[in-house]
Amino acid sequence: MRIRIIHRPTVEFIDGVRLDHFRPGHVYQLGSLMAGVFLAEGWAEPVDDQEPGRQDAPAIPPNLTRE
Repeated sequence: MRIRIIHRPTVEFIDGVRLDHFRPGHVYQLGSLMAGVFLAEGWAEPVDDQEPGRQDAPAIPPNLTRE
């Protein structure tokens, strides 16, 4: 699900996922569960699929990289 961040998250982590890299005004592609949290908390709004967006989320989350 594509969402646009409208407010910075008020917590740093949810279930081990860092939220401090999400920036207001940017559009992200998130899974439905995480997107639902952002929408329910009022941190984001849904983005129309026809609207061009920016892919600002890292391709690989930093906590999942191999060393």
